[in-house]
Amino acid sequence: MSESAGWAKLQQLFVRRLHERISLMTATAAKIEQGNAEARAEMRRQFHSLAGIGGTFGYPSISDLAREGEMLCASNGGNVRIIVERLAHAAAEVAE
Repeated sequence: MSESAGWAKLQQLFVRRLHERISLMTATAAKIEQGNAEARAEMRRQFHSLAGIGGTFGYPSISDLAREGEMLCASNGGNVRIIVERLAHAAAEVAE
């Protein structure tokens, strides 16, 4: 397998797992909305992880949205579900 073919497979794996990550983030957003005190810190970690890896695989818009979500969690303000929904939309565009 060539290096570029290996890289393409890693990108495909990232995209498949991106949808799993977003499903998990949607569930975490629901916990936040239900008043779970620990869920915002959990969401911040999820955003942080995605912010670091998105750009690595060539998807800077995913990283940018995740950083925005991470900052929102850090400030304890705003509706993180909106960022998760924007990530889901961006992930759908990436998968096309």
